[in-house]
Amino acid sequence: MNVYVLKGVLLDANPPGAGSALKERVFDAISFPGFINSTYDVIGVEFGLGIMEIAATPTTEQAVVKIQIWNLNEGKNFILNWRHFLKGSRFAIITWNHAPGDDLAHLDSFIKDCREKCPDINLGIVVLTPEGSDWIDRLPAMIEAKHGLHADKARDMEDMVTRLVSQCLDNGHVAYVLPVKQIEDIRRVACIQNPFFNYMARASDNLVCLLEQLKITIDKSKYVAMIDNEDYFFQINLNNSTLHVASKHCIGCNEFPCRECFAKICVVLDSQIKKGFASNDLGLSTSDLFVLSMVFALTNDRLPTSITSQFPKTKPCSRRK
Repeated sequence: MNVYVLKGVLLDANPPGAGSALKERVFDAISFPGFINSTYDVIGVEFGLGIMEIAATPTTEQAVVKIQIWNLNEGKNFILNWRHFLKGSRFAIITWNHAPGDDLAHLDSFIKDCREKCPDINLGIVVLTPEGSDWIDRLPAMIEAKHGLHADKARDMEDMVTRLVSQCLDNGHVAYVLPVKQIEDIRRVACIQNPFFNYMARASDNLVCLLEQLKITIDKSKYVAMIDNEDYFFQINLNNSTLHVASKHCIGCNEFPCRECFAKICVVLDSQIKKGFASNDLGLSTSDLFVLSMVFALTNDRLPTSITSQFPKTKPCSRRK
């Protein structure tokens, strides 16, 4: 079995300031948070990871692919040239919120930049087009004619990403267009797994009962465990074992803490923990133990610097008063 590492970038083709909710939704769907180096923070860049297993084809063997996703945000506090981060990329996913009357000039410029920096790059283009129109069916042919890439429409995110990665391994030169009517249509790509441990699973009812016995507040409507200290609010999503943190000193809106002041934190369980410890005899799954370790660290102020370095700084959020 072959093992590969592929670098990809995520770009938003909308003009700066037009919002990137679609891009962030795609980023959450195709990657897991990477480690953040506390000694060197690159403003405007998020790093996501994922593991994919690619089935054998007539031209390639079965493969395991580690993908690196660089989420570039050129329009928001980004002090470096985003084109620099294109170097070495094998694929790019471009998001675009199409509005009636928009031409393809801005999208074309992104495709051109990608092709100039990385001639062998493959492209996935996610187009938010609520109204829908005939032009979206013609877009693949337009890309093929103008940019020399074999282009086709994708059924969904999983289909697009799987075909993109497979074509990278086959040294193809392709583009795939995925039209979506609303952001909520984009679901997590199941074939992309957590590169550390796959704890993206719902915590058991046994753990919820245990947390309640420990006097941990549980919002059962959202399935979230809530903890706070002098400086921060903590929310642990029990549906997918993720930690979100908001500063108590955040200012800027009347709803506090609002959704936008929470930041998702990268937390992984040490690889030396023996999986056999999570057994049916204890009534706790591996995901339960992962959440329990976070709760213990938060309630006992035992957080490592690799976690605390990711906490959001005090600043106004983007919500209007």
